Amino acid sequence: MPRLDLWYKLRKLLQFLLATLDPRIFTLLARRGFTNETRREGWALFLKAGGQHVDLVAPTRGDGAPGEQLGRIDDFENEWFDVVEAALLRHFPELHQQVFLNLHKSSGREVVLTVETLLARVAGLEGQGERGRAALALLAERGFTAAVRQRGRALLDQVTKCDVDLLPTPDPAAEAERQKAEAEMWAYYLEWSKTARTVVRRKDLRIKLGISSAARPEEPEEPEEPEPTPGVAGSGGA
Repeated sequence: MPRLDLWYKLRKLLQFLLATLDPRIFTLLARRGFTNETRREGWALFLKAGGQHVDLVAPTRGDGAPGEQLGRIDDFENEWFDVVEAALLRHFPELHQQVFLNLHKSSGREVVLTVETLLARVAGLEGQGERGRAALALLAERGFTAAVRQRGRALLDQVTKCDVDLLPTPDPAAEAERQKAEAEMWAYYLEWSKTARTVVRRKDLRIKLGISSAARPEEPEEPEEPEPTPGVAGSGGA
């Protein structure tokens, strides 16, 4: 079976360790030999594997993840597309046809092209003589000013002109150490999550530990996974 993602493992252990701070859970696990020292061991394994995971992630430039940037562009479109269309349709119908030719509101990745086209065509009104300048003045009255259009352009630039950093070149020795840290952390989690199922019976406490789901009456045990192939990266990034 395919290997589990490291970030998934980190999240599972993090939830489990945080839940053991609940005295009700800690007292139950103590019946199976779980101690404060055992909990500290788990945190040490978590931090070691987690820190090496962070080392694999290249720093990003800009204001957020691609999904967040697309969301801001989508918000921009939702706010201004209808304002521009309504104003031009009533007062400058001939310019409306030029600006909105084959252009419709969109969502997801397509908003990049939609907003790019809208901004470019509106900017082109400057070259449409007196009628074009009058249309731009009307749009400014509606709030779609040159500054707002520039803000939309800046949002697009965060996606279309941003720099992407390369991931660091894998080092065989470091990768072997990372895989070892991941394996030790996951072995700890599998041992204690399986053990917890034998002594923690309350559904709400099992959910808090992450060993049961509110959506299903029964939760299968955590999947095992094959031994990693030497020299092959153990899991994908988050």
